[in-house]
Amino acid sequence: MGISNANKERSASRIDCGGSFKIKLSLTAEPNIVTNPTDIVLLLDRSRSMAGSPLANLKKGAETFIDILDEATDGA
Repeated sequence: MGISNANKERSASRIDCGGSFKIKLSLTAEPNIVTNPTDIVLLLDRSRSMAGSPLANLKKGAETFIDILDEATDGA
């Protein structure tokens, strides 16, 4: 069990204090959460900076995450 594949990308070569950067993180894992219960926490940013399309993307991502868990557990 655990992460079987992971990668990350960073779009800035140097990050200064107060600066911003974009990180893309992809994880692939196949834990059996039905026979081996797992605590899962999904943190969502609802700050004003998330207004508009970032918030819409966040909501879609959360829905997809829940759908994946539901499918993996067959709705158990």
